[in-house]
Amino acid sequence: MRLKVATAFVLCAAAVAQASPRESLTFTNVISDGLENAATNSVITQTLVGGYTVSKVRVVGTLTSVNLATYESEAIFKITPPGGEPVYVQMSGADDEFTTINFDATLYLPAPIANSTGAWEVRFFETYDDAGQDARWDNLTVTLDDEPVGHIEQGDSGDLPATAQVPAGSGTLYTIFGSIGPGIEDLYKIQICDPANFVVTTVGGTGLDTRLFIFDTAGNGVLYNDDYEASATEYYYQSRIHNTGVLTAGEYYVGVSVFQRMARNSTGQDMWLNLPYEAVRAPDGPGAASPLAAWGGTAFETTGEYVLSLTGACFIPTGPVCGPQDFNGDGDSGTDQDIEAFFACLGGSCCDTCYAGGADFNGDGDTGTDQDIESFFRVLGGNPC
Repeated sequence: MRLKVATAFVLCAAAVAQASPRESLTFTNVISDGLENAATNSVITQTLVGGYTVSKVRVVGTLTSVNLATYESEAIFKITPPGGEPVYVQMSGADDEFTTINFDATLYLPAPIANSTGAWEVRFFETYDDAGQDARWDNLTVTLDDEPVGHIEQGDSGDLPATAQVPAGSGTLYTIFGSIGPGIEDLYKIQICDPANFVVTTVGGTGLDTRLFIFDTAGNGVLYNDDYEASATEYYYQSRIHNTGVLTAGEYYVGVSVFQRMARNSTGQDMWLNLPYEAVRAPDGPGAASPLAAWGGTAFETTGEYVLSLTGACFIPTGPVCGPQDFNGDGDSGTDQDIEAFFACLGGSCCDTCYAGGADFNGDGDTGTDQDIESFFRVLGGNPC
């Protein structure tokens, strides 16, 4: 019987921006064979200069089937840093036979590796051992990076809007690290800054059977997913939410729980139905019309760690906030009329429909400064404040 992978931590592909790489581990024509710690495993050690903290890796490679009965999901490699805990990397969740597959994925680690100096060990093995050799890594490059992590849960994040954690930072928010379990649900307040491409997922970020939720700022349910079905042959008990067309730019809460803990309203009614597991859907339970007030249901999981990987999300700005491109409020953004209205405001004559902050365009408390003018033209050009 072929079983799902059950490892200490399994990372899969996540589409994120690249930062400056540090060093790389490189391999050529390495056999993937045998269950973990079998004598047939390929175990290779490479020594790196290090001197930096590793928070992210990029994995690029080509995997070729040696035994035509093997599945692509079965090829695993385990990276053990100097004196640290191992990280398991599974490049595909597809339970299907294959010939050759190319991979290029960026992976965030569940915990940064502080000691990067010394010998790194990589063990190649299979989750199901077919007779003879299973697969071969024709080439594989693991590039280490020290990009700062996103948000690490501080203590225990609250499970309701009033107690949710707000990740501290600026710019793009790629990851949130935390832990959940029976009766332990987490809520985070984020900004969706690119709604068309927004995705939040636990796939590749935990071994737990998770559920994901999106709520608006009033706690009303927006979207939910239990299991992610990537294709007819690729199914995960982890969760993935994409924009189905209902999300716009703005602030939201992201919630995460274990199966089968469910968001409930103030009278204890479930906000979503249990089925279908695979759909990304709006609230459809008996408590759908009411905001989040509690959690309930029997948990079928233990306590464990997770990584939320996000695309199209940002930290919520905590400093000054600039005015809009549509400065004069006529519905047309970035026009000559907006420029004229801004400079009229600088001269002390703001129109009734103009930006409420007037000539203090960057919101720093000083009105009509060079910084306000610079911020105005940055925003006019479609750039951040």
